[in-house]
Amino acid sequence: MTDLGEDAGRLLSAVRTALPDNGGFEAYPFKIANYNEAVAKPFQLSYDGDVFAILVLSTPKMFSGSFKPWLVERCRGVDATELASTILNPLEDYMKDEMQRVVQNIEERVDIYHDFDLWPNRKPKILMCTCGHLTGAAYYYQPSDLLENPWTDGRSVIGVSLHPRYGGYFAFRCVLIFPKVFVSPTFSPPRPLKILESQEAIKTAIEAFNFSWQDARFRDYGNPQEKYEELQTRYFSVPPAERWALLKEWFA
Repeated sequence: MTDLGEDAGRLLSAVRTALPDNGGFEAYPFKIANYNEAVAKPFQLSYDGDVFAILVLSTPKMFSGSFKPWLVERCRGVDATELASTILNPLEDYMKDEMQRVVQNIEERVDIYHDFDLWPNRKPKILMCTCGHLTGAAYYYQPSDLLENPWTDGRSVIGVSLHPRYGGYFAFRCVLIFPKVFVSPTFSPPRPLKILESQEAIKTAIEAFNFSWQDARFRDYGNPQEKYEELQTRYFSVPPAERWALLKEWFA
């Protein structure tokens, strides 16, 4: 990775330092032009191309290391039967709180785009998997990577991102954009590490993600070195409405 420039480098260091000490997050820099050149026009962002941005992802350590302590403290004094009605989307609320804490001492303007942020037409405000690929964080395997389309039955198929250390045991959480901070013209992000080489491996990983995501098999592609704990895997494998029931042991 070439030089970011003094201001961008300082902000990247500040964000990485402010993220939780337990190692539950990683931060990767890029500039808006990198993103806008990689997406279709409806998804392009209306910032100058040299504007500085940071992608934040969560690792397996986030769940018990920082999310659990936050949620337990947030629900202190609340009757166990009222937890689900007190915080409807606990992980979303946690990420909002955490990122506000991370940037609270940064003087520069920062715009935060979370993975759950949508436009009124229900389209995502930013394509996280694309950000992950162009920053070098995680390779984004797409149907277009295959020489032939094996899905000729009309099913909608999307790509899957795999991290070189965590495989599918991670999640893109947000992008921080600094509209008044510009990246050095010489900056170029690293290429993502391609951990699946064969056409068959790419095909089966994409199929596992699209058609069997609830059994979490797609997360094991790429031989991840660190995985979710059992509760965390189950939490992310059920619909949001069913997740509170899994967390009852935290409040026993």
